[in-house]
Amino acid sequence: FSADGPRLRRTIASWLPTNRQQVFATVWDITVQKTGAFVVSRLLLALISAFFMSLFLWFIDVPYWAALGLFTGVVSQFIPTIGTYLGIILPCLVAVFNDPKDVIWIIIFGTAYQQIENYFLSPRISAATLDIHPAIAFGSVIIGAALFGAMGAIIAIPLAAAITAIVDTYGQRYELIP
Repeated sequence: FSADGPRLRRTIASWLPTNRQQVFATVWDITVQKTGAFVVSRLLLALISAFFMSLFLWFIDVPYWAALGLFTGVVSQFIPTIGTYLGIILPCLVAVFNDPKDVIWIIIFGTAYQQIENYFLSPRISAATLDIHPAIAFGSVIIGAALFGAMGAIIAIPLAAAITAIVDTYGQRYELIP
């Protein structure tokens, strides 16, 4: 087996009956596209988070504000559920030696930003990059986290987007009678 996608896809498809190979290839392509779009949405959210955290740390005069903001942005997006809180630990440790009152401001800002991101930014960015309704994105994260913990929260949105795209591709819709 080769690690590259097209070759692996062809190898797996060759194990299937001829009439199922096209369906498998389409499902594979949809899943790869949605997973890539999910990574793009996480990177975009990481940049936005890093920008605002860096700006806030600069405003309250915390040393190394740019590096700390970037760290917070990356950790907050790639560790689900608790990433923001893990991400602000390092800025809090640096701030406690600079001005201990800043730790409280960092925690308040981090918590407030997390709420804005969860309810406003993340669903809209996920909807735009993954072509999935914000309610489905939000609900899938809740269900994924409840069923499978942190790993479920990570894979919930791309999985929901792939399932939605597959249903849209292969599902039949009927006209409603009045």
